[in-house]
Amino acid sequence: MGLPTDLSTMIAVDIGSAPTEGALFPVGKVLVSSRALSEIRSAGEDIRSLVTRHCNGSYGDSSMSEVFENQANLSSGEELGSIFYLAEKYDPDTALCVWTNPDRTESYMLMCEEF
Repeated sequence: MGLPTDLSTMIAVDIGSAPTEGALFPVGKVLVSSRALSEIRSAGEDIRSLVTRHCNGSYGDSSMSEVFENQANLSSGEELGSIFYLAEKYDPDTALCVWTNPDRTESYMLMCEEF
């Protein structure tokens, strides 16, 4: 997936204690783009629940090939990604990407268009 090169506008969010029950991997520090934060709030979604779903292996609305890739990446220690549609399903304007880096020290939430 790869991150955008400019991460200077990312906002660190406190999600409380890291999700652990059912978690397949740690998410580390959670950084959210200002646009994603606005879209999440507008949709009435909760950052913590989205992060929990991501680290529990739900991977949201990711394609089957992306789910299989994540399953393989869990074993090999590679990046993990999820896609969540915040409003109209399959509307690219509402697609949120959640990405956890390979060393599991940071996770990022951006609108998919920002990648």
